[in-house]
Amino acid sequence: MHRLEPTIGRHALAGLQRIGIDEISHRRGQRYLTCVVDQVSGRVVRAAPGRNSDTLHQFFDELGPDRSAALTQVSADGAQSIHDTVTARAPQAVLGLDPFHIGGGPPGSW
Repeated sequence: MHRLEPTIGRHALAGLQRIGIDEISHRRGQRYLTCVVDQVSGRVVRAAPGRNSDTLHQFFDELGPDRSAALTQVSADGAQSIHDTVTARAPQAVLGLDPFHIGGGPPGSW
């Protein structure tokens, strides 16, 4: 069996200000990855198995309190677990819905 371990580029965590968070399905069945993207560079800075608040809290643990406090904007879908975790761990960040989930698909498809 293939096991996915959380991947994170520690150097990629420096200077994060705007991030996007989303869950993606991988393989067959209900297997998900929670992905965090640096919206300035477009790079994935973390991908970890799961799609719950524990998975996202692990990201914020890696990020640490100082870098969490530097976040200014977070975009995500409407998942309550993402909203609750971001509100608890980076309360100063503006949390908004990403365009994909507002429009129902990639830009240009609506």
